[in-house]
Amino acid sequence: MALFPNLFSPKKVGKVTFRNRIFAAPNMMVRLENGRPVDDVVGFTEAKARGGAAQVTLGSTPCDIEALIALPDTDVEASQDFLILKELALVIKRHGAVASIELIHAGGAAEPFMKMRMIGGRIPMGPTAYRKRSGTFVIEMDEEMIEKTIIDSARAVQIYRRAGFDMIMIQGGHFWLLNQFLSPLWNKRTDRFGGSLENRARFPVMMLDRIRGAIGSAMPIEYRLSGSDLIDGGNRVEDIIEFIRLIEDKIDIIHVSAGSMPPPTDITAFGPYGCNVHLAEKIKRSGTYLPVSVVGNILDPELAEEIIAQGKADFVSMARALVADPELPNKAASGRRDEIIPCIRCFACQQYEKRGSDRSSAFECAVNPRTARRLSDLPALGAKKILVVGGGVAGITAAITADENLHEVTLVERSDALGGLLRFTNTDTVKPDLSRLLRYLLYRVGVSRIRVLLDTDAEPDLVKAEAPDAILVGAGSVPVVPQIPGIERAMRATDVYRYEEKVGQRIIMIGGGMTGCETSLHLANLGREVTVVELTESIARDANPQHLEGLIVALAEKKIKCLTGLNCTEICANGIMLKDKQGVERFLEADTVVYAVGMRPVKDVAERLSGLAPFVISIGDCAHAGNIMDAVYDGFFSVRRLLS
Repeated sequence: MALFPNLFSPKKVGKVTFRNRIFAAPNMMVRLENGRPVDDVVGFTEAKARGGAAQVTLGSTPCDIEALIALPDTDVEASQDFLILKELALVIKRHGAVASIELIHAGGAAEPFMKMRMIGGRIPMGPTAYRKRSGTFVIEMDEEMIEKTIIDSARAVQIYRRAGFDMIMIQGGHFWLLNQFLSPLWNKRTDRFGGSLENRARFPVMMLDRIRGAIGSAMPIEYRLSGSDLIDGGNRVEDIIEFIRLIEDKIDIIHVSAGSMPPPTDITAFGPYGCNVHLAEKIKRSGTYLPVSVVGNILDPELAEEIIAQGKADFVSMARALVADPELPNKAASGRRDEIIPCIRCFACQQYEKRGSDRSSAFECAVNPRTARRLSDLPALGAKKILVVGGGVAGITAAITADENLHEVTLVERSDALGGLLRFTNTDTVKPDLSRLLRYLLYRVGVSRIRVLLDTDAEPDLVKAEAPDAILVGAGSVPVVPQIPGIERAMRATDVYRYEEKVGQRIIMIGGGMTGCETSLHLANLGREVTVVELTESIARDANPQHLEGLIVALAEKKIKCLTGLNCTEICANGIMLKDKQGVERFLEADTVVYAVGMRPVKDVAERLSGLAPFVISIGDCAHAGNIMDAVYDGFFSVRRLLS
């Protein structure tokens, strides 16, 4: 019996049949350089189709060059870009998936100074004129501009059809142009395009009519909308249901997302899974005859199956889940659920950082170094003996990578279990995604040929007996102990997960980085009153912007006080002494003081093993204290460099 019978049942919409209910949502721009995609965009797009998604949508493709968002996008007028579109449509359809492409206009969200093509730095336009926080002025579109945008959109869709795409997604949600017109938050017009919902919907309706006239009925239209603006004064789901009644005869699939500006924090690691499902369900139950797709924190096949089985939506649209593992559909369908690489909702895929030995990738995934990256096969050098010291994330990743390439691997861990710092997830109440990652890593070790030695120190005698060709040392890191009088009275943040009974009711957390803030959330979930004290002027400076937005909201919801610009000068029996920038001192009471002021690499293990193998390489935190992504990439690329 199939594990997910509803999720993997086919469904026909118009003349198009989808092989299952999983859509690969648009999650990246077609970024070109000299007529070719930056990084392996083609390979990544193909991977999602080959991985079993029923439909793959190419993301953020503008209707014309003036509609660019910010970073370099596709210019549909350029012949070289058209050839890339043809190639992308082909590789999607080659594997039985439906090829879709997202039509987008940034409107007032555009920033001309960031646009990479030479378009003269044109001023962005929207329904109403205003000046953004960035200082950029947005001009109000007149009817001539509106008509031109409609013409450009219809022309672009005809180009997409000629390029071989099977269907089109119209981006009508979030803070893009169509939703700027639809939302009363941004549309303050007094003409026929403003005021009532019917008037605010006029521009999207006119565009849909023109597009349908350009492509006929053969090409389904999926309309992405925000089921709610999630801001006071914006559209509610009831308004969106009324809007759908105005457009449902012009489209084929309703695609439900949420949010306007600022972006919603529900999609961060602190938000609920399936955060938009309740909106999709209300729309589905409203009486519309159209199939509904829903996106937002749908990361695993169990939740996806539940959504389809309970009739809350007809399709689930996955973005980051398929960045982490494009093979998710195939693995779920074939009973290989435990092999799915879990997304940890960290937003590393939107930071465009470059890690590892290959730095050509335009975007990356924290838990899957292969994402959007061309990697050549490693040479067949014959099996080598690899000794990995330390069973944290870097060590496990290195061991798995070496084992995948058929080398003989021994993994030595001094404690009684693998996982390193991730073992805190056994009791953590804040980030279940990291617990899912730990389970995945332990599963991979369990089904491998890796020999695991627990409760074992990598002493020189043991290493000599193993006679490895290479030693990869992932000895990890330990908390930095701040030089504060009375520090012996305080607890390390890493210890609160193991010794909850030692933690009092009123907590002061010294250190407002990500570790301090997230540990504070955990303590608040346990019913403690927490105050974070940070030396600098802002908290969580080590977090990326999207993660930080969610973190700030979560801290506020838990009523955690964050005091910045304060230096702890002494830890007393019942609290701490603080001093501000002006030298003014104050006392803050607490039952327990906890500190999280950074991690220090453990260097002595690699030093002790130096010279005991032809190669001794430090990886992960013992080389440089970092985050999960650093550890994964270090473990993966250290093996590739060693064996290449």
